[in-house]
Amino acid sequence: KYGMEYMVRAGYNPMAAVTLQETFVRLSKGRKTNWLEGLFASHPPSPERVTANRKYAKKLGTKGKLGEKEYQLRIAHLKKTQPAYDAYEKGRKALANKKTDTALQLVRQAIETEPQEGLFYILQGEAWLVKNNPEKAEASFSRSLKYSSGYFLPHLKRGLTRIELGKDAGAKKDLDASTELLPTAPAFLGLGDLSSKSGDEQKAISYYRSASSSKSNIGKQAAVKLAQLDLPKHPEKYIKVRALLSQRGTVSLKVENHAATSIKNIRLQAQLLKPSGQELDNKSLMISRNIPAGKSLTIDTGMQASPESKYSVNVQIKQAEIAK
Repeated sequence: KYGMEYMVRAGYNPMAAVTLQETFVRLSKGRKTNWLEGLFASHPPSPERVTANRKYAKKLGTKGKLGEKEYQLRIAHLKKTQPAYDAYEKGRKALANKKTDTALQLVRQAIETEPQEGLFYILQGEAWLVKNNPEKAEASFSRSLKYSSGYFLPHLKRGLTRIELGKDAGAKKDLDASTELLPTAPAFLGLGDLSSKSGDEQKAISYYRSASSSKSNIGKQAAVKLAQLDLPKHPEKYIKVRALLSQRGTVSLKVENHAATSIKNIRLQAQLLKPSGQELDNKSLMISRNIPAGKSLTIDTGMQASPESKYSVNVQIKQAEIAK
């Protein structure tokens, strides 16, 4: 109702809104779920609403411009380039089906029709990477940036490709640009690799930690690299220990590996303490066996405690290594 009033004030024919609603009703027939549900969640299209709006449009008056010529003029370029986007979609499917040469042929057709679409060059670059030609891939991603510099993906793709080519300075610049537009796990992983390569372990750890928050395969890779750098210095972040008391009074330790990779050679220092804090026993323990990621191992400490008495066990994790 209010939309049609605004149309009239702007000099447009309100019947145009009714015609549009009729189109939405026609498109929604026979579909239980479609994009119209989200678009019109509060005002779903219906024949009853169209009838009511048609009456209100007549009340407002059916004079004013429809803007058909202006609309056709505006979409003329879209109509002209539609075959290019059709070829692009076919090229994406071809690449997904490992038909790389077909994908390159289709994207070439797309570029010939619409040479200023950055998405086309991204697809071309991805195809060149599949064909193990990172030099041509880099050139394609650079062309994409000429037309899509505000989009994170060509920055990301070129940055990762430049890592492969050994162009570290350019790669870092690209990956930094991509994270400013949209932080992603692949970018953080790439930045972590560059920092690790340059010897800046603290930055590498920070980047790997950011990437590891993703539940993707990239996130898992980052978690492994994070543990490889950080666990030897801070094993307590990745290893959790719980004390267990058997009915016979023997004290065991359940050692849990919370790292993303297997660990070994874990050295522990365990203290058995009275409630007062007085030390009853003290043991240095070494676990040489591998503990896989997410698994645990229970070991006997050799310490004895009365099941009836209160006690506590203090455990310090002195060292741990990544299992090769």
